Amino acid sequence: MRRVLEKVLEEFLAMLPPTIFFFVWLHIVTVVRVLMAKGSHYQPLDTLSIAVWALILGKAVLLADNLPAINLYPHKPLIYNVTWKTAIYLLVEENMPVRPSWIGKFSTTFQLLTLAVALVTLHDGTLLHPFVLQSFIALSAAATVASGLQYLYRGLIWLQKRAPSITPPG
Repeated sequence: MRRVLEKVLEEFLAMLPPTIFFFVWLHIVTVVRVLMAKGSHYQPLDTLSIAVWALILGKAVLLADNLPAINLYPHKPLIYNVTWKTAIYLLVEENMPVRPSWIGKFSTTFQLLTLAVALVTLHDGTLLHPFVLQSFIALSAAATVASGLQYLYRGLIWLQKRAPSITPPG
């Protein structure tokens, strides 16, 4: 248990700098948007939404940094990595429409039910048989994997349809 807590603390501390960066800059962007849209019906993001986006972006930066293709120049001056990563981020910027699927909704439902069963089990371990929690975990994991595979399939189909506009004529 101690190793798990140490790992969680290590991940949290690694995620803190990019999260704080995005938190500050997303607030600055929100203030600028509010000032630009003064007198309109624009509703700015609240601090909680900005915090969630900052956490997501901070974790995405850390995940990208751990990919070998992204962190190509770890021992060179910082400008090499910054330039390389900027080029990659600009190249992969796409807006893919993501529509929820019934498998995704089923997966989310089982994840929430698993959480509820786990909380009930933590509260009083005698209320439910241990097999119930294990079953919910297995069903939730299977539904999550199925949902992920379906979204991956949809993404590949989307990329395949986009391929003619991405590849140069030749």
